[in-house]
Amino acid sequence: MHPPIGLQVYSLREALAQDFYGTLEQVAQMGYTGVELFGNLPPIPELKPRLEELGLEVAGRHASLDQLTAGVEPFLEEVRALGAKYLVCAWSKANPTWAQNADSLAELAEHTQRAGLRLLYHNHDHEIREGFAGSTALDYLLSRSEALGAELDIAWLHAGGADPVTYLRRYAARAPLLHLKDVRKGGQGWETVELGMGEVNLKAALAQTTGAEWLLIEQDHSPDPLGSARRNLEWLKRHLG
Repeated sequence: MHPPIGLQVYSLREALAQDFYGTLEQVAQMGYTGVELFGNLPPIPELKPRLEELGLEVAGRHASLDQLTAGVEPFLEEVRALGAKYLVCAWSKANPTWAQNADSLAELAEHTQRAGLRLLYHNHDHEIREGFAGSTALDYLLSRSEALGAELDIAWLHAGGADPVTYLRRYAARAPLLHLKDVRKGGQGWETVELGMGEVNLKAALAQTTGAEWLLIEQDHSPDPLGSARRNLEWLKRHLG
């Protein structure tokens, strides 16, 4: 049995802005088991029962490092109230150095752990391209705190020049959420494409999902976001058998 499949709803941000619950209803109808949330959410006492009606679990909740350092408690309260376990630092840049980021993440991870939840770090390609203290920035951040887990994004690992399988093996015990995405090099740099349409060795990655509690599909940009979300799910189900 493979882990349940969820959608990072950033993929549908424009549709959500127009019709939040109508869009989530379409996600459920496609066959997704859950969602990973981001941004400003409706009131949780309203959101939770609507998600339950749709049969959608919450795999996790994204926020930037700046948001988390400005005040993590409201995010922890949301995660707990939604019945999830994971708060995810979705974005950071060295500010001013990766050492300072690591200090902040370690403190946040330990605070989150005391609250009975877990903080994960979601990578982009710059944490692979940028080195710090003799390793990649991503490895450095994760080395500084055992309380901090990983949400590995295999496409951005590839775009950064790393082998996703190596990272999936290295952090198998610390990566309960896995982002499945595909990218290819375009005229404007890396562009996200539907699963199987890019350069990422997705099949090799799927063979290394030990420890993952959720497989989360995300496509940052698409001319047809809802269509892409449906086709990505169909592709993944075919290749998971």
